[in-house]
Amino acid sequence: MARSNAGPADTPVTASLVRDIHAAAVNTAQWPAVLERVRVQLDARVVTLGRHEFVTGSDSSVVASPVDQAFSSGMAEFSARNP
Repeated sequence: MARSNAGPADTPVTASLVRDIHAAAVNTAQWPAVLERVRVQLDARVVTLGRHEFVTGSDSSVVASPVDQAFSSGMAEFSARNP
């Protein structure tokens, strides 16, 4: 039998956010809005998500909330140097 009060991870806001994260994994255009929700939920100033193919060094990308294109480009370039 499931617990009736499983804590914060079971709240509608958290469950909705987890669903949105999974959806953004399939549709990457959703990441900016999802990261904004994560930033608000965590009461953070900045939230970033980076992707880098370490074997080939290609497909470097960064999504940030709030959106800052200069930061994202610079971070993607820096991440490419990361071994």
